[in-house]
Amino acid sequence: MQAIALYELSRDLASASELDEILRIVVRHVGGTFGREAAILLAAGETLQLRAASPGLVLSEKEMAVAALALGAGQPTGRGTATMAGAAMRFMPLKTVRGVVGVLGVKPVDPGDSLSQEQRRLLEVFASQSALAIERAELAEQARQAQVACGGGTAGRAAELRFPRSAHATGFDHRHPLQPGGRRRVRR
Repeated sequence: MQAIALYELSRDLASASELDEILRIVVRHVGGTFGREAAILLAAGETLQLRAASPGLVLSEKEMAVAALALGAGQPTGRGTATMAGAAMRFMPLKTVRGVVGVLGVKPVDPGDSLSQEQRRLLEVFASQSALAIERAELAEQARQAQVACGGGTAGRAAELRFPRSAHATGFDHRHPLQPGGRRRVRR
């Protein structure tokens, strides 16, 4: 069951390219897999911004403060943790090699429902996969912005990035790079 849930999340995240789409996928999968409402808050400088949530889920000021603790400490906070255990929600930091990009918050539909140890581990993996997908989308957006700032966007520039002129000068045949005839003589 866990392997299937993780596979489905990974598959859906891999096919998504836009940040908002990624966030909706995570919220949907957390709800379906754990039977919980979910919220994703992304770092905006020193603060958190609510970017996606289950329908009807509203975070109180207290919950936002607990989420900010998870962001700052880089550790889970809230329900079922050592920090602010009495909170209604559990917040997981969304960590990448570049730092914490945000927080995933989960709230049980039934207040008496607790996550098992196995579910907590799976939620940590969900948070990790989500963080990587969010980072990928943010980096892709930064690359698009840089291309626009440099006056890019033309087909010629895109081709130049894929096949630099220096590669053409070597006579390397990009259509068959691993074929025995991948190298050819350059005629001058």
